[in-house]
Amino acid sequence: PDLGSLSRYVRRPFDEARAWIRDPARAFKAQRASARVKARARLLTRAHAHARRQARRSAALRVGDLGDPLTPPSPGTMSSGLNMQATLVLCVSYGLLYSVQNMMAPNLTMMASEFGFDEHERDLYLGANLNMAFSVVCLPLSSVFAYAADVYNRKWMYSRLVLVGAASALMMAFSANTYMMLFFWRTVSGVAITGAIPVVFSLIADWYGPEQRPKASSGLSAAMGAGVIVGQILAGFVGPIFGWRAPFVLASLPGFVAVYFINKYMHEPTRGAKEEALEDLIKKGGSYDKKPTFGTLIRALRVPTNVLLLLQALPGTIPWGVIFVYLNDFLAQEKGLTIQQATMLVGVFGIGAAVGGIGGGILGARMWKRSKPLMPMLMGGSTALGVLPMVYVIGSDLKTMPVLVTISMTFLAGLLPNINGSCVRPLLLNVNTPESRGTMIGAMTLVANLGRGLGPSIAVMIMDTMGGRAGAMQAAVYAWLICGVFLLTMAVTVTADVKRMTLAMKHNASEMAV
Repeated sequence: PDLGSLSRYVRRPFDEARAWIRDPARAFKAQRASARVKARARLLTRAHAHARRQARRSAALRVGDLGDPLTPPSPGTMSSGLNMQATLVLCVSYGLLYSVQNMMAPNLTMMASEFGFDEHERDLYLGANLNMAFSVVCLPLSSVFAYAADVYNRKWMYSRLVLVGAASALMMAFSANTYMMLFFWRTVSGVAITGAIPVVFSLIADWYGPEQRPKASSGLSAAMGAGVIVGQILAGFVGPIFGWRAPFVLASLPGFVAVYFINKYMHEPTRGAKEEALEDLIKKGGSYDKKPTFGTLIRALRVPTNVLLLLQALPGTIPWGVIFVYLNDFLAQEKGLTIQQATMLVGVFGIGAAVGGIGGGILGARMWKRSKPLMPMLMGGSTALGVLPMVYVIGSDLKTMPVLVTISMTFLAGLLPNINGSCVRPLLLNVNTPESRGTMIGAMTLVANLGRGLGPSIAVMIMDTMGGRAGAMQAAVYAWLICGVFLLTMAVTVTADVKRMTLAMKHNASEMAV
């Protein structure tokens, strides 16, 4: 700029002040007019920016009819880049939703002191009963979302569930002044998390094809594990200093921000858009609008792989329920570690679970592409082998064992059984038609939550009999052997069930095309 414009820029505040002194009414009108001009300019800027974003989205579509560049692209034709963007938002928000799941574990004894519980009441009321509220009591309400995931807009439902999850975490900190209020808000948190599971995996099924679903699921499993362990570490370090309520406040705030990103960057896909059997129907502009009925559920329960997946869910999740609730406090109280040391060791377990989730998804996708029975064989073998390192961690004197050995065994204890976690739902998606996927994921979630909820209650009963946490936790871990048997049996049934599902979709597509 020249000296004249610089001089005018410097004099402008003084000129405006002089105008207000000489004629306030005229200066006020001039200011209002200037504000209207600036507001119109901002609106035009936003309109142009929106037009450019829509043009970029249209340019990102796969080869085909692009249509009007200012018209939002059809959800069923979203490119893989936009699917990856939506998946990233989904994974981050999913991890935030799960961050409160195990946040009480490092501070159970502190909470027991506040509510006036002794050691037995701590394990029963804060361990078993609250976990039952989180996993089982919430099921009648959260199971509604399993059906809704096959019928209604899943993006809208998921954003509201994340909002409810964040709000319930905040209320845990400020409103849970009695045990009954703590029980209530824990149940609400369980509704949000359990209800989100069928919605999330229904979205994944329509964003990705059968061969990519295990990889996408591994991202969700890693996000879930990272959320749980970050929340637990946060509680372990913040809780002893600021109290057990402070971590819930810190965990709730990012959840509210996540709702904005879900609404902005996620999209609702067309049902069945990634199925080869429906490719012709989708290309012709049709849609797979078959709705779930009671008969759909009955037919799905006649599929052998579905039955085996439901049977493995109960013994497969009982150990996880016990570990999530008691492991941190067990290491601090029975094993003699500090709360921070116990939290860090549980953090190693969580890192192993995250690595197992990611690696399981990648390996599972390769196994599925090479030979479908290899995937359940991987799931069953790794789950059964996970018993060995977990029993070691529970039964050994960790203070006298070499640190490297303890860390390695804890890492393996998290890694091996969680390989199954990233493969089990993609396998369920691949053997069910689009109209039954949400319902079957909801059914398996119901059984899995029942196992997670019953696990601590069973452990408390064993504690009363055997007189200690160590024996009860080891007994619960052996349930992974039963789970492994059911998973290995699926190697015999999965190929035929995939063929049956493909034929059923082709038949439904031909009926809709007529």
